[in-house]
Amino acid sequence: LERRNAAGVPDADITCLMALGTHRYMTEAEMIAKVGRAVFERIRVRNHRWQEPGELADLGVSAMGTPIEVNRHVAAADVVIGIGAIVPHHIPGPGAVGSALALAEALDLLGCEVRVVGYPDPALGLSDLPGYDRVVTCDKAEQLFLDEQPDTLVLVDCHRIDRTGPLQDVLDRFTTRWCIDHHLISGRKGPEPGWVEPRSCSTCTLIHQVATALGAEPGEGREPFELTLDMATNIYAGLINDTGGFRFSNTHPLTFELARRLCALGVDTAGVARMTMHRYRPAGIALMEKVLATFTYHHGGRILTAVADQAMLEATGGTLSDTEGFVNIATAVDGVERVAFIKETAPGVWRASLRVRGSGDVQQVAARYGGGGHKQAAGCTIEGERDEVLAALVADLAGTLE
Repeated sequence: LERRNAAGVPDADITCLMALGTHRYMTEAEMIAKVGRAVFERIRVRNHRWQEPGELADLGVSAMGTPIEVNRHVAAADVVIGIGAIVPHHIPGPGAVGSALALAEALDLLGCEVRVVGYPDPALGLSDLPGYDRVVTCDKAEQLFLDEQPDTLVLVDCHRIDRTGPLQDVLDRFTTRWCIDHHLISGRKGPEPGWVEPRSCSTCTLIHQVATALGAEPGEGREPFELTLDMATNIYAGLINDTGGFRFSNTHPLTFELARRLCALGVDTAGVARMTMHRYRPAGIALMEKVLATFTYHHGGRILTAVADQAMLEATGGTLSDTEGFVNIATAVDGVERVAFIKETAPGVWRASLRVRGSGDVQQVAARYGGGGHKQAAGCTIEGERDEVLAALVADLAGTLE
């Protein structure tokens, strides 16, 4: 605002518009929580009132014949500034790590020089996956890029560079980028080139198809190859975790067929489950006890919220990776239809895990804060005071209830 004022634009000529799409209108309290009371009282802050025809400007139709209507205040403005400042979840689970390790081995067999870059503090069990010792943590990515000058980037279980957290600055330097992902595309920025298939139960399912195709037709001068046991094990780790042990609604007939094929290759299915699912360190159990004490019910028990803050981590010696799976305890509570589990990643910065039990769509809520995911499981990062963040999420989730 000060920069606008210095350029000769008075506060009276500035409007802050909440870009809601076709979501419900924000309350005054929610708008204050979003911009702060000082800003709310200084300039005009209003909702995009999309349900009122008089608030929309007709811009005709697109080249495909789609009608285009834009908020009239935006259409009439001399300058429009879009603001967004959220980096969603970049802590990978078995789906991401298993995909990366399986694809890396397939590319190894083609004779490519491959490096797998990930994040420190992996969730319990991930470092036991075959090939994990090759993972380079993000704090070493800068030097790796300078030393080896890699020419191609492949994102797995992610389709946007700005969703890679501390890796973003390094990955932005790649001119050749590809992605393989199964998450819903959200936000105004499009995905990297590649294969994004939200109907797939897991990115590992897509990696299986990619690896199989590369093995069958490796290209001139390269030997065909079959999936190895290590590749199959890593793919199965992602498959079983992304489907919640074949319990989630994303489990399809193809899911079981892929599991059958991987089992036939010799995967120790029980061993992978023990390795990557329902494992907790003693510090994680101590942290779980504190998180359970924060369980709070809203809207007649249909919405449940939970919190893990920095003080809890310090008191128990737990880490954010220890919280993996906590949200599933919340979704198991009878009568609960929506869950918001917020974890403090830095002072005043909260990573929100949103879940649906039954039918519903929380991806639309995550997208409002710059996040994404799936209809029944999504996430985002929000800055603010704990109670204000919870209140905003409860209000958003209530809007998704039938």
